[in-house]
Amino acid sequence: MSTFPLAVVAIVIAALLTAACVGLLVALRRRLPGDSVRPAPYGQVPPETRIRVDALLTEGQTIAAIKEVRRATSWSLVDAKNWVDAVARGEQPGSSELDPAA
Repeated sequence: MSTFPLAVVAIVIAALLTAACVGLLVALRRRLPGDSVRPAPYGQVPPETRIRVDALLTEGQTIAAIKEVRRATSWSLVDAKNWVDAVARGEQPGSSELDPAA
């Protein structure tokens, strides 16, 4: 029996384990509280994001609008959805009734 097939199998297994470990480390790194970006204050969305959200809502792409807000602000899914829903209703986001901290 040749050692070549065993060596190939060992290399493949080592590569798979390495990829799994790297993926796990990346996932854990994203969850470290000290390394996260501080979220923008509620209601403070960059103007270019507001323009993009308005365009997405006009196209009926509510989920894409929520994703855009989350990317720009680092807000939770609930906060971003509430903000986008308020914009869609024509309300002024950031007012006290929408602010989760109030």
